[in-house]
Amino acid sequence: MGPGTYTSMTQVAADALGLAVRAVTFRLDDTIMPPAPVHGGSLTMSSVGSTVQDGCDKLRLQAIRLAVEDERSPLHGAAAGDVIVREGRLHLKENPGRGETYRQLLARNNRTHLETLGSYTPGRPQSSMYAYGAVFAEVAVDRRLGLVRVRRMLGVYDAGRIISPKLADSQAIGGIGAALLEHTVTDPRDGETTTVFAINRSTDRPMSLRIDARALGGARIVGATTLTDRDVYAGNTADAPDRIAPRPNLDVRHDPMTVLLPPVSWNVIRLA
Repeated sequence: MGPGTYTSMTQVAADALGLAVRAVTFRLDDTIMPPAPVHGGSLTMSSVGSTVQDGCDKLRLQAIRLAVEDERSPLHGAAAGDVIVREGRLHLKENPGRGETYRQLLARNNRTHLETLGSYTPGRPQSSMYAYGAVFAEVAVDRRLGLVRVRRMLGVYDAGRIISPKLADSQAIGGIGAALLEHTVTDPRDGETTTVFAINRSTDRPMSLRIDARALGGARIVGATTLTDRDVYAGNTADAPDRIAPRPNLDVRHDPMTVLLPPVSWNVIRLA
């Protein structure tokens, strides 16, 4: 999502409450507030955003129930499911003229505010739930002067529902820039060794990774290490300090070069 948390969470809340963005204040970064996951890995929207969505949905429904049960409300007796909120005003979907604002509803009931608690607890997914992207860059380098010119670049992303196009565009451009920094690194301390990093995000299926090393002068696999646990929420504890630790991957074939990556695994493959 990028660091635009204030903006994106305000958008989520405004949409759920039927308010203008300028009418919503979002607060974070205070230890008196509930804990949240780390801000990184593009998971803030799915975690904090889902919590904001849940809390605002509950608050909107609380206001709707107050209105339909209030004999003095224009919405009295209506089914809660028939009421929507737009621009701070509660009204019937099929009859927009029948309704009232949040302000009118609260003032008549001698209330200064409504309050609710939102939460979000993810289930254990049966498949990967991440954003994906691939970036390609064609770069030309002048051998004599060392000048670098970017000829073409292409970024393709599968990111699900975009909450803020401006923030998403900014992050996509940042990813394209990162592609210019990627290259193959050899380790001179151990001969001409190349390291491949691979992740299998599937929670239930191993993945067969085939490596074509013709551009590396016919290199072969000299080692493979895997970090894995079928429980994506697992961690090391005092009783099991080595539950999650790098271990040799013995599922290696050399002709063709293939490594079997376990489900939910981070893998390092060395070629020489």
